[in-house]
Amino acid sequence: MRVLITGVSGLVGRTTAARLVGAGHDVVGLSRSAPLELPSQVTHIRGDISDDAVLAKACEGVDAVIHCAFMLDAREGLDAMERTNVGGTRKLIAAAEKAGVRRAIFLSSVTVYGPRSSNDEPPRTEASGATPHPDQPYAVHKAECERLFEQSSLSSVLVRAAIILGRGTDNRLQENLAGANHIGASGPEYPWQVIHHDDVAAFLALAITSDQEGVVNLAADEPVSQRRIAEMLDRKLLALPRGAMINAAKVAGGMLHITAGEVAAALRMPMGDLTELHEKWGFTAVWNGPDTVLDTRLAVVGRTTSKGRVVAARGRIPYLHQIAAADTPAPDGAPLAYSGPEDLRGEFDTPIDRRFPVYSQTNLAEALPGPSTALTLDVQGRALRGTTSAVAELLGLPGALGTEASARLQAVHAHRMYINASATYHVSLAMPGTNPDELAAQFTGTHADELPGGQSAIAGTYQGPAQTAASKAKSAAAVGARVVSLVRSSALDVDEVRAQTARLEGFLDELDTMSDAQLRQVLLLAGDLLAYAWTVQGVVNLLGGAALTVASKNSEENLDLGDDLESGATLRGVRELALAAAADPDVLALLTDRSPGLPERVAEQAPAFWKKVSIALDRFGHRGPAESEFDAKSFSDDVHSFLVTVGRAAASAEAAPDHSGAPRKLSVPQKIAAKLLRQREQNRDRCVRLTWIMRRLVREQGRRLTAQGRIDAPDDLFHLTLGVLIDPPEGVRETIARRKAEREKLEQLHMPPIFAEKWQAAEVLKPLEAGEKLDGIGICGGKIVGRARIVEPHTIDDVEPGEVMIAHVTDIGYTALFGHVAAVVTDIGGVMSHAAVVAREFGVACVVDTQVAASRIPNGALVEVDGSAGTITVLELGSADQAALVSNPG
Repeated sequence: MRVLITGVSGLVGRTTAARLVGAGHDVVGLSRSAPLELPSQVTHIRGDISDDAVLAKACEGVDAVIHCAFMLDAREGLDAMERTNVGGTRKLIAAAEKAGVRRAIFLSSVTVYGPRSSNDEPPRTEASGATPHPDQPYAVHKAECERLFEQSSLSSVLVRAAIILGRGTDNRLQENLAGANHIGASGPEYPWQVIHHDDVAAFLALAITSDQEGVVNLAADEPVSQRRIAEMLDRKLLALPRGAMINAAKVAGGMLHITAGEVAAALRMPMGDLTELHEKWGFTAVWNGPDTVLDTRLAVVGRTTSKGRVVAARGRIPYLHQIAAADTPAPDGAPLAYSGPEDLRGEFDTPIDRRFPVYSQTNLAEALPGPSTALTLDVQGRALRGTTSAVAELLGLPGALGTEASARLQAVHAHRMYINASATYHVSLAMPGTNPDELAAQFTGTHADELPGGQSAIAGTYQGPAQTAASKAKSAAAVGARVVSLVRSSALDVDEVRAQTARLEGFLDELDTMSDAQLRQVLLLAGDLLAYAWTVQGVVNLLGGAALTVASKNSEENLDLGDDLESGATLRGVRELALAAAADPDVLALLTDRSPGLPERVAEQAPAFWKKVSIALDRFGHRGPAESEFDAKSFSDDVHSFLVTVGRAAASAEAAPDHSGAPRKLSVPQKIAAKLLRQREQNRDRCVRLTWIMRRLVREQGRRLTAQGRIDAPDDLFHLTLGVLIDPPEGVRETIARRKAEREKLEQLHMPPIFAEKWQAAEVLKPLEAGEKLDGIGICGGKIVGRARIVEPHTIDDVEPGEVMIAHVTDIGYTALFGHVAAVVTDIGGVMSHAAVVAREFGVACVVDTQVAASRIPNGALVEVDGSAGTITVLELGSADQAALVSNPG
């Protein structure tokens, strides 16, 4: 069905557009300005609803219209408000009738009933009629538009919605709710009836395919008191006399764009009877009133109002309602182009602005080594753009650089994640205390000379707007002040992410009884919470960048954080379990038998040890290799491999050294760095846990869709985007098959770790011979000799004690191995990569940024790793099954 949505840039418009596109509808969106975030499948028409030519174009071939465009107040003048609301609706109806549109859904409002006369007044039924307060233009216009639709030839549904709230709230309601105080009237309580924007979208999607007509009240169950609203939004309730507020609006309402009638209605908001909604339409909102308000907390967390505008509260990191798309054009019109060969590009690859030409896999490939699935590129890609959008806003980046930082600082090439080193270089120029050249070196490592132009290529050709010395100093001072306030308050945002993670995890206990509709809504929530968590992560990473760089200049030095690092939790946990297993011969014997059924045997024959395993998995079972990829297995998903790793570590448990650095006095910058590193680790852990929770939710959705015969296997959903998998349309099997085949093709590519403007898949190089060596960045440790073990996410349980672990890149999922390997070598990574940080903190010899170690060092070769010089030398070739030989710390 082809559907026109007016007001598509508004909250309900864009939420409904996403819902309809995911369900397979053809959507046209009309609005005066383009929304920042809209599904690419939507045909957007920019124009005014009062323009006849625009309306005629928008209505061409349309089957149904969802009319959401409406001015909420008279800040552009009462005449303009009426011209848009009533005049625009009249013209829309005429254009729709002329184009042969058969159906229309009008988003009206419960305010057409007028304010309640008393707190015990029964809810209004659809038959009550519209009697809006005469001094509330919004309600008067809604009532008049209802009459226009009733008089038209269109099959119409008039949806009298309650107050529309939810985490996406970004309109005038957000202005009212984001203030320090929630204002209510003293005296009798008049609760609000509310409805979540996702529930509104779900109902509108239902209405366009229904044959029913007429008026319907739309609201969630359980109205919410003003006191409860204030509590859940973490605001103070300011109860004032009703008459005084109405009189104040008569005097000063013009300045605030509010009328006395609007104040009267807000204080005694009418309520609609929901009998017809439940019985005639068979619809019940997923989110009840209290849950809707609780979800709205995200719309105001870290925000406040200033001069009638919603702004970030001092020292806080707000949730972003919309996030720039990767193909957002530069404001100066510079063209975007794809960087890879047409026959090798992925469906979700990012076009680039050639003024910012250099891209590197360091350090982003730790989180997403790729090639990633469609769901990962959709959800995690959007979330990562949230991090960079927050950074761009924090630094006040102008023009093309601001857009580049928001949309393409982290990009996708051949479905692998890259960081835009060129844009990062220019961003760092605006960050006090950051050395752009040192930061660039983290991304290029020892291989800058491979770029055309060498290290100088990173700057690209971008030229920012000219600034005087005074304006530069002013900008730097403003950024510095924001940074200082964020350093002081960032713990509040990390705590908020923790609370929101716990909230989402609570839904896992309800999966068995959760309705399909509720599961769909919870999946949407999970995607948004991931974006919020990564947004906080991006700012915390930036704040700690300069201090962490200072703290890491001596690669042998650590911050005495070994026991506090979340990334070390798996290593500590494995060590503790290994020691327990080594002390019990029966357990050790159990773990030596690696045949199928190992978890069941341990649980049955060693219940005390199994209890320790369960406690450990509760603590860090959400982690695992490639843990930010949805199509991956966490430790709790693959307990067999986890126990194999514990068993191997137990073989050398007694000899395992305590790698934590000796306590030492830290400087002030190091203390700040330590604090931010802890926060970074804690919040990153929450990002991974949210991914793990969402993975379980997606698999539950897949299980249900498989049972319904709509897909073939639960994990097929990883090949769909979030907007599609919540309610897949017909023909989705073909999409899944095509994307599976594309991923298999992209997996064969040996992608360059760094490139400028254009990439080509690299040739597979021949293996090293005895006596040959590779260079990288030495992180720590002296010379270590051992057998090479090439490790991928699905082979981590193959690593034997004393071997040299060689990986393309490591993430937290590999941390459990650091306790029993002789050394760690990676292709990708800088001095602040995961491998470098953990190796430093736990004293494991480490070399990163070798570029090709995982593909050129033969599995089983005897190698010497020099963690000081940054070299890996092949001493002799051999079998991967040979025992590790010698560990020489000299």
